[in-house]
Amino acid sequence: MALPVTITGLLVATTNVETFTKPFLSSAGNVYVFGKGTTTNLLRAFKATDPTSSFSNVGSDVTTTSTNAIVGVDAVQDGDNIHVVTMDAAAAATVDLRYHVFSMSSDTWTTSNETIVNDFAIVTLATAAHVSVNIRSDGDVIVLYNGPLVNIGAADRETVYYAR
Repeated sequence: MALPVTITGLLVATTNVETFTKPFLSSAGNVYVFGKGTTTNLLRAFKATDPTSSFSNVGSDVTTTSTNAIVGVDAVQDGDNIHVVTMDAAAAATVDLRYHVFSMSSDTWTTSNETIVNDFAIVTLATAAHVSVNIRSDGDVIVLYNGPLVNIGAADRETVYYAR
C-alpha cells in the first residue's frame, strides 16, 4: 500500500538516476528517507513520526561538494545508524563516491563526505551512475559501483567494482 504523502525538498528524478533511498524505521518508531535535495549537491534526511501525514527535514544538509551534482544514492541500516553512499558527477562522465553515516537516535550526520573513490570515468551518467551499499555479518561496509572503464580488445568496457 502506497502512502499518500508528499516530501517537499527531495528531488525525484525522471531519468535512470537513483536520487533517494527506501524508507528506514528507527528503534523509536520514526520513519526516515534520504536523498538528493532540490539543490543538486545536497544530501538530505527526512523524518516522520507518522508517515501518513508528513515528513520534515532533519539534521544539517550535507553539501557533497561546491559544484558536483549527486547522481546516485543508496543506503543501508545498521541499528539506528544509516550508512549512505553518494555518487556525484565531477564532469560529464567523471564521478566521485562519498560515504556518510546518519544517526537516527540523534538526528545528526556523524560522518560525512569521506571519499571512497575520486575522479573516475564511467560511460554515461544516464545509464551507468549506480551505487549500492550493504553491511556484512562482520560489520564491514561494502560498496558496489560502476567503476572506471577498462579497455579490453580496443574498446572501453563497463565494470563493477567494490570498496570497503
